[in-house]
Amino acid sequence: MKIHYFLSSIALVSLLGAGCGSDTPKSADQAEAPIVAPASNPPATETPKSEPVLQNNTYTITIENNTFSPATLSVRQGDSVVIVNNDIAKHSLTSDQANLFDTGLMEKGGKTTLPTSNLVRATYQYHCSAHPGMKGTLTVQ
Repeated sequence: MKIHYFLSSIALVSLLGAGCGSDTPKSADQAEAPIVAPASNPPATETPKSEPVLQNNTYTITIENNTFSPATLSVRQGDSVVIVNNDIAKHSLTSDQANLFDTGLMEKGGKTTLPTSNLVRATYQYHCSAHPGMKGTLTVQ
């Protein structure tokens, strides 16, 4: 039993000694690597939500058979309206309110663009200066 006690004591001392470090300083190549905390992910940030960008559209009003087609058109401010004369006669697209817009008389095949960016949001009546019975409506929203 004394031998068993003696061997148990040696085993215990060996185990305890294995867990202890040495007081001898270690050289640079023997130094333990420092414990580095894992990199933490930065907090999630929300991407600011922007308003959708609306693209300007282009619409066409065709003049044919002494009529505007379409006779009524709604557009957004900033859109463009292309006026095309496909009629034999000269025609214009002229606002009923003086000096707002006027294409002037266009020959057959004539084409011009009416930008709406300079028009306020409203409903505009227009006519052909050569044919006052030709009428139409343009609404700028």
